[in-house]
Amino acid sequence: MKTAIIYARQSFGQEENSVSISNQVADCEAWAGRNGIKVIGRYSDSNCSSELYPGNEEGRRAADADRGYKMWKKEQRTAGRKEWKEGLGRALDHIAQAHPDYLLVYTQNRLGRTAYNSNLNNYLTSYLMANGCSLVDVANNSIMDFSDRIMNAFHAMKDALDYNSVAEKRRQSMEAIARRRDEYRAWSNAFGVVCKDNTVSFDPAKAEVVRFIFDKWLEGWSMYAIMKELNGNPATRELVQEGRRKGRQYYTTNIVHVLANPLYAGYCRDSQGRLGRAVNCAEPIIDFATWKAAQERERPRRAGQYPGRGHGHRHFLPFSGKIYCPCGRRMVYIIDKKKDVYICRNGGDHKMQRIVIDDRFRKCMEAFMHYRAGAMVAEALAKKGGNGEAADLECRIENLKQERLAKMRLVKTDADVSFYGPVMEDLKAQENALHERLLKVKAEAMTNWGDVESRTLMLIHQLKCGTLPDLEYRKLVAMTIDRITVHEDHVEVKLWNGRTVELPRTVQDKRGQRMLPVAEVLEGVEYGSWSKGILVARFHDPKAKGAAVTLYSGR
Repeated sequence: MKTAIIYARQSFGQEENSVSISNQVADCEAWAGRNGIKVIGRYSDSNCSSELYPGNEEGRRAADADRGYKMWKKEQRTAGRKEWKEGLGRALDHIAQAHPDYLLVYTQNRLGRTAYNSNLNNYLTSYLMANGCSLVDVANNSIMDFSDRIMNAFHAMKDALDYNSVAEKRRQSMEAIARRRDEYRAWSNAFGVVCKDNTVSFDPAKAEVVRFIFDKWLEGWSMYAIMKELNGNPATRELVQEGRRKGRQYYTTNIVHVLANPLYAGYCRDSQGRLGRAVNCAEPIIDFATWKAAQERERPRRAGQYPGRGHGHRHFLPFSGKIYCPCGRRMVYIIDKKKDVYICRNGGDHKMQRIVIDDRFRKCMEAFMHYRAGAMVAEALAKKGGNGEAADLECRIENLKQERLAKMRLVKTDADVSFYGPVMEDLKAQENALHERLLKVKAEAMTNWGDVESRTLMLIHQLKCGTLPDLEYRKLVAMTIDRITVHEDHVEVKLWNGRTVELPRTVQDKRGQRMLPVAEVLEGVEYGSWSKGILVARFHDPKAKGAAVTLYSGR
């Protein structure tokens, strides 16, 4: 029986689990059922642009080599835009492993569109062709096996034209919005605002809520007090019941947005941020003086004012984005009984996988950070006196250049071109690689490695004493740890140099909570000892009667 993998993509939206995706998957499964094909995998991407590369290792390498894609990516300004098609990356990895007969998509543009001068279409075509997988467009009931190069070129051209059309429509839309704003013609989907026939009006029930917010704010109420009044006070409930946000409760962020919006006073901002009278708002809720007074009132940020924020600032989370579940999904941060916890919300066997970020976890990670800082000191020690690498590289480049010129003098006929051409191209490639290395070495030679050594030793001392500033701590984590994978019985830590270390998780309490072992930095923190490659840290289980579980050396 032939096999297939399904891939679905939703371009944009507010929800992660889109109805569009479920409909695409259902249509693909129906097509597979009609044609007697077994589906062995289902993958999707939500709120994801079509021009993005797949988020697997091979896709990222292809994106790094795609100049047109880099130019397109640099022009993107949408906040919160995703960087990769993670679901497509997992689908392509599955194709490389299982070699299915088909990749099913609802329409071909769900797989992707090629930006101007980008090679995304060629990359996907070559990948599927190399793995013997045909692409099925379910909506059009067509199968592309990539054997027809003319049709491949046609589809690539069509994708480019589609992209240019979409880009032109986007540009025209942005220009129309800028013109409307510069003419002070407001258009908003803010709370209580009704835009119809190029005029702005306000929902009567929600207008009462807006007045209540401004009145209480100017009376000195805090945002938290206003929020509690809107959500729970029986005396206020009748006032705001009809204006309630579709049955949901109010939050302090809703109040912040209401107080900051000048449209309730009949004003709006142009494309340069300048305030002016909205020409299409005839009956504002409040006057401009009231709105101005609300902006001038100081907004204190003290503990307890905002729910979920103990002191008015974000938690310091240096390991965010690096902790993963074995299922491949990035783990998310929560607060559980005043503890910092990362969990996986994926379904199946990995549902609610978790790890507590406590002092033991931090000490284990800091042991690797000591090792990384020591490697930086060793590098500074090696380069402080200079090693003559630049002169050696210049000599090798000159030798390759002379060898290439000698081959060029031997070329007399077309047969010589075909024989010596590949040799000269290889010599030129070697010469370019050495030249790039030479530029890097010369840049390093201009660095004051003595200062680098001193700063790094100070960083090691602050890390050991627990006084390293948050920003420097975060930078050192980013330079040391590439990925942390949390398993039930151990944690895999992939370091910057490609080495992976496994730390066991042992049962420490009656609840069965699995913890990491105790980490001790034994040696390697004193001046000069890093260059000797001696033992850096020891991880041991306190319940194992003193026996070391894992030894980690900097050699």
